[in-house]
Amino acid sequence: MSGVVCAIRGGPPSKSTLRRAIELSQARQLPLYLLYVVNFHFLMHTAHSRLTAIQEEMREMGEMILFMAQETAIAANVTAYPEVREGEVEAQIIALCGEVDADVVVVGEPLPGRTTAAFTGEKLAGLRARLKEQCRAELVLVP
Repeated sequence: MSGVVCAIRGGPPSKSTLRRAIELSQARQLPLYLLYVVNFHFLMHTAHSRLTAIQEEMREMGEMILFMAQETAIAANVTAYPEVREGEVEAQIIALCGEVDADVVVVGEPLPGRTTAAFTGEKLAGLRARLKEQCRAELVLVP
C-alpha cells in the first residue's frame, strides 16, 4: 500500500489542510487516509460517571468530521479512508503512516498564539524527523 495521510482536527482551519491533502492525492494518484485523533488524557480529572458519555461524544464528533472530509475527497474523485483513533496525536500519525506505507503526511500548522495545539514548532520538527526515519514519509505543513 501507499498513500497520503491527512491529520485533521475539524473546523475552518482544517479546510486548507484537507484541500492540500486532496491535491497531493490527485497528483500522486494515491488514496487518502483521513485521521482524527481523540486524546482523552485531559479527561482523567473528570468524574467517572460522565467520562464514558464524553468519550463517546468525542468519538462521534471525530467520525462526523471525517465523514464530511471523506465526502469532500470523493467529490474530487479521491478514494478516502476515515480513521478515528485514540491516544497521543503524534504516535497515531506515525502508526497510521507505517500501516499504510504513506508517502506523505499532511498536517495543519498550529494557529498563531495557540499554546494548546497538538504541535508546536519544536514538536513539528520532531515529527518530521520521526516520519522520515520510521516511515520514509515527507511531512507537509499547511498554514
